[in-house]
Amino acid sequence: MKRTVKTRAISAALLRKGFEARPSHHTFYYLLVDGRPEKIHTIISHGVDEYGPDLLSRMRRQLRFPTMEAFLNFVECNLGYDEYVRLLREAGEIG
Repeated sequence: MKRTVKTRAISAALLRKGFEARPSHHTFYYLLVDGRPEKIHTIISHGVDEYGPDLLSRMRRQLRFPTMEAFLNFVECNLGYDEYVRLLREAGEIG
């Protein structure tokens, strides 16, 4: 896959779907479930406008998506917070 995705779109999707942003020299995003941060997290670098296949693949693994298609559905708003949390629980990634 030779696709790129705007980091702005990824950040917006994360914030809409239960992640908390913690700015530093990069911005760290932590999934909140019941108001508490989970071990699911990722990082978006400042100054990078788009992520290509390599960084998208790394982010997909960090966020525990089984496929790139599932991750892109999450970014493109086809997969919501509740369904994402359910998938993580079914996979044993969170309690």
